[in-house]
Amino acid sequence: MPRVKEKSYKKPESVRGRTIAVGGIIQKVLHGMESKVDACNDIIFEIWDEAVGPEVSDHAQPSSLRGKVLQVYVDSSAWFFKLARFHEKKIKADINQRLGRKAVERIVFRLGTV
Repeated sequence: MPRVKEKSYKKPESVRGRTIAVGGIIQKVLHGMESKVDACNDIIFEIWDEAVGPEVSDHAQPSSLRGKVLQVYVDSSAWFFKLARFHEKKIKADINQRLGRKAVERIVFRLGTV
């Protein structure tokens, strides 16, 4: 019977004599990114009513921020059309101004429960 060649095991490289667990590093980085996203989402929820005013906030509420896309639920097709057509730029500008950075580049409006 022919002999199967065994693959050689290569020890992980180390930094300053310590073995690096890549999985742990990736997990820490991802956790840090999630924390920043959650913090930005929380801030948008806090400033929403003030940024858009009481009339709009009665009919539309933010749902999530993914990347720089803010998802907003709107309670009727009339308000959906009005916000998407006439108010998106102003809402983006007001939110970004209050956050002090360009956190929102696009708003996606969806019909749903407010």
